[in-house]
Amino acid sequence: MTKTDSCCWGMFVGCVLTLITVSIVERVFSPPNEPVSEITPIEVPAYAFDDLLDAIEWEESKGITDAVGDGSAAVGAFQIHKIYVDDVNRILRIHKGPLPADRTPFTYNDRLNRDWSRDMVKVYFTHYGGTLEEMARTHVAGPDGWRNDPQWFVRNRGYTPEKAERKIANAKAYWLRIKARMESIRNGK
Repeated sequence: MTKTDSCCWGMFVGCVLTLITVSIVERVFSPPNEPVSEITPIEVPAYAFDDLLDAIEWEESKGITDAVGDGSAAVGAFQIHKIYVDDVNRILRIHKGPLPADRTPFTYNDRLNRDWSRDMVKVYFTHYGGTLEEMARTHVAGPDGWRNDPQWFVRNRGYTPEKAERKIANAKAYWLRIKARMESIRNGK
């Protein structure tokens, strides 16, 4: 890994995080099309991307970096499966982005390192994008976890209608837990 590669990786990560932050800020703080005096105020917490990551880490492992779950298939603070690591490395190859300084692609053992696993989640969310809810649902249910149409899963993934309904219900319930955790983080609890 050359110094140029290290510099490019830093610029890539910086640009990605800037784009995510700008996207979130634009969604939350975009000015209304009509005068504020004519709009009934709605309380919408301005959650940050880091709040989402903190909430997911808490939900998945309570911050325990060597946590093991899902029949030993998911490990680390973010309870990442091997296929998640493979997908993150695939995403990095697609975008031809340089890897972090002095690094080869992410390894399965990187799931046990809080910072590296957090970086994997950031790459995953940057690629699949969406709202905070869609990102949380994608983390728990895979790249299609944001979808709400059970027939889509039946047609495109070969799920039974019951399995499709369960997948959607589980992803929605997960989001509610993540949202509640973000609210408690915001309120200092």
